[in-house]
Amino acid sequence: MTNTISDLGLNWVLKKSTGKTKNFKAEIVDQINRDLLLQIIDPFRENSYLLLSYNRNANCKVTTKKNIPQPSKKKVEDDDLSKRIQFCSGMLNNTEANLEMILDLTVHDFKSELPNNWKSLIILNNYNINQIELPTKVKDSRLLRIMAIRKGKMIRSIEIDGDLIEKQYSIVV
Repeated sequence: MTNTISDLGLNWVLKKSTGKTKNFKAEIVDQINRDLLLQIIDPFRENSYLLLSYNRNANCKVTTKKNIPQPSKKKVEDDDLSKRIQFCSGMLNNTEANLEMILDLTVHDFKSELPNNWKSLIILNNYNINQIELPTKVKDSRLLRIMAIRKGKMIRSIEIDGDLIEKQYSIVV
């Protein structure tokens, strides 16, 4: 990966973890344009997390936390979900076209339930995996995790001005 980052001509800082599992964090410290960003995504998509933050102007910005969210080790009733949400937040110009685009991309399955005038919208996606099928002929534990088939439910909740609507979907990933 270090060659890939260098080949793209990016100024970056590499940090290596000291734990049992080796993790590498490469922080890109350059300002990059849209075309280069799209070029970066492909080589890293399969084996990396790309956590982006940008600020085009006061009305167009995205902020992502520095670490990916981790599953809670607490019991469901003891878990404070509000501490683990808001991993990524963004701001756009308030135009009808931008609103329509965001709704189509994020809550397409709830659009018919949206009231005409709403002020607050919170979306939660929870995954309940209740079955994992492991491939039988694979011995490498890393490949087993990648190739395992997870089955369960995705529970999508949307809170509109304090009113909660929930939908469940079966998933196989």
